Amino acid sequence: MRAVLSLLTYILLVPWVVLFVIVHTIIWLYSLLFDRKGRAMQWACRFWSSSLFVAVPGWKLKVEGAENLDPQRPCVVVINHRSMLDIPVMFNLNYLFKWVSKREVYKIPVFGWVLWERGDIAINRGNAASTKVMMEKGKAFLANGISVNMFPEGTRSKDGEIHRYKDGAFYLAHDAGVQILPCVMDGTDRLFDGWKIARCTVRLRMLPPIPAEEVVASEPKELSKRVQAMAAEALAEIKAEK
Repeated sequence: MRAVLSLLTYILLVPWVVLFVIVHTIIWLYSLLFDRKGRAMQWACRFWSSSLFVAVPGWKLKVEGAENLDPQRPCVVVINHRSMLDIPVMFNLNYLFKWVSKREVYKIPVFGWVLWERGDIAINRGNAASTKVMMEKGKAFLANGISVNMFPEGTRSKDGEIHRYKDGAFYLAHDAGVQILPCVMDGTDRLFDGWKIARCTVRLRMLPPIPAEEVVASEPKELSKRVQAMAAEALAEIKAEK
């Protein structure tokens, strides 16, 4: 039964994905002239991503700590990384942001096209020049009122636990003088059972932000360790509540 339901869902999702790509491209062309911040593209991504948790049988999304997000205050958002589906999950939230993603992601159909059209930030891992460009673009977006989303682990967790947070996101927040919003994700790596769609509730918990004044006064390397510990503790709580 699950296999049949999954096949039917895929059949319905394919035209929905194609329609989204077409609409997003039209909005991108509009944004080049009339919407330089990309608010319309952000809205389109939010609408499409939200629809997945309505249309796909067995998928649910539970957002916690929404009061910790101030859409009017740009910040660096750091999220633990479980799967590629972390990206559409974050689009369910109502704030304007850009992603920092490794350049390989831009080669993935749909994901890559949308990120490119949105003008998100591509980075080559381990490349100092690319990191410098990322910092410059990130600070420019933050100064323009646009938040920046980053996966500080740098790659997906294979065991579901939170691994060492790299320092880039924390240097960016420190240099830009903005707050850090830690987020913890659980469940996106269990949305599929092989090729079949699984029943799963994704939980996204937004922790209290680190104020900008505290970020500026802190050493980024120590701040990354502190936020990693906060995220690990929150993830343990989420798992214990299942």
